[in-house]
Amino acid sequence: MPGGFVNQDEKLIHACQRELQEETGLNLIPQQLKFVGVFDDINRDPRSRTISIAYTSLVDELFEVKGMDDAAKAEWINLEEPNQLAFDHNTIVVKAKETLHL
Repeated sequence: MPGGFVNQDEKLIHACQRELQEETGLNLIPQQLKFVGVFDDINRDPRSRTISIAYTSLVDELFEVKGMDDAAKAEWINLEEPNQLAFDHNTIVVKAKETLHL
């Protein structure tokens, strides 16, 4: 679940696209990204107050992804067994599956 910050001169969807490409090497166009929701629970990240705006996408094939930029690693996860993800990321995965009607 790559993430990052929105630049002053970009829309959220473009920040999502940029961060995905920078951190995984996966390059999707904005039309491939679908809005999932805003995640703003006050204590969702113990490091600091963080608000996340999540997008998801379906792809036809598993492209090779690798950790790049400030991501130590990148890998595909099984949505049926998402493992223990950081913070509230399991909640985000559940909402993304609902958004995609999976």
